[in-house]
Amino acid sequence: MKAVKKKIFTAFFNSMNTTARTIQFYESGSGYPFAVVKGKGVCSDFTNHFHYSLTVGCVLKGTRAIRLGREIINYHPGDLFIIPPHQVHAVLSGSPGHSYVVLNLPQYRQKKNLPFRISSKETTLRFHQLVETLFCNSPDPRACIENFLAIVEDSHGTPINSEESITAMQGQLIQQAIDMIQQNQAENLSLQAMAEAACMSKYHFSRKFKAYTGLTPHQYQLLVRLKEAGQMLRAGIPVADIAFRYGFTDVSHFYHQFIKHAGVTPVTFKKNRHILK
Repeated sequence: MKAVKKKIFTAFFNSMNTTARTIQFYESGSGYPFAVVKGKGVCSDFTNHFHYSLTVGCVLKGTRAIRLGREIINYHPGDLFIIPPHQVHAVLSGSPGHSYVVLNLPQYRQKKNLPFRISSKETTLRFHQLVETLFCNSPDPRACIENFLAIVEDSHGTPINSEESITAMQGQLIQQAIDMIQQNQAENLSLQAMAEAACMSKYHFSRKFKAYTGLTPHQYQLLVRLKEAGQMLRAGIPVADIAFRYGFTDVSHFYHQFIKHAGVTPVTFKKNRHILK
């Protein structure tokens, strides 16, 4: 396994709130990818977004609040927070800020419905031991990670109180529709096409999709496009070309949607690479 790469920088979030936070990124150089993020004194809020990877983190200091749908879950020092891939959520940091460590696992495929909060000293200790083991260049990071995830999957933590329940099998079917969205980001997929990809009726699919991600299929498509638009901006693609590629009515429409998503204009986002989204 290659040595773990370390990047340290100061980032600013949201043009309306210029509170600085220090974040450390550690990325694996092995065949089983993972990334560790350490945040200190984070005061900024993060609007609705999602990650392509499984996120498992622990609050070290302060309080971290995560909004999942209509529910807000508060996490205190020692609590683990688990965000499945593609789960739309918002982070409310509050004052005087909070500190945390996060492990991102891009290759994880969800097998069971995971708890969103675990308040177990034993599981928290195992999480910190895992992070330490990964930093020590474990010869078998996959086994270490999978052993820990088996504990997480069997934990009795805090579930999200959703008006619509969803089984692990239904989650896998919804994932098929999500994969379709990812593979056709520039297309305006119809509800019928997405429902067929998930082997569901349109009505059933709409309810289950929102229960799984927190957004309607249309809202999720828009978020995927805006997420990818940010990457294209930093690759130097002109704003007009991005707006046309992703089906926005015009540049003004793209600007409006991007500001709602990132908190800054596309131009500001492109010039300031320390802004993360």
